Amino acid sequence: MEKRTDEQLLQELMSILPTGQKNAIHLSLICEKLNLSGTAAKKLIHDARKIHVIISGKNGYYLAESDNEKEKFVKSMSKAAVSRFASIKTTRLSLQGFPDQMELEGVK
Repeated sequence: MEKRTDEQLLQELMSILPTGQKNAIHLSLICEKLNLSGTAAKKLIHDARKIHVIISGKNGYYLAESDNEKEKFVKSMSKAAVSRFASIKTTRLSLQGFPDQMELEGVK
């Protein structure tokens, strides 16, 4: 079997992604349909998101059916980003010699 190009994989991914949250498909099905490992499929989705709107949720991956689905995704991803940045900030402060929360509370 010939190795597929990135463009071919992208086209295959876009052709199997359903429209609408109610039709979302799990990563395992994407892997099966594209004959990819989980890691390879996640990388493909990550790269595809740079040029396509691919939404994910608890039910899997899908293409938005409406602006409402896009807005819900943006809100969800924004909350996750804020949480991650807070963790990064705490870790950076710890690296700069500031005590972490556990030490501030007297727990070591």
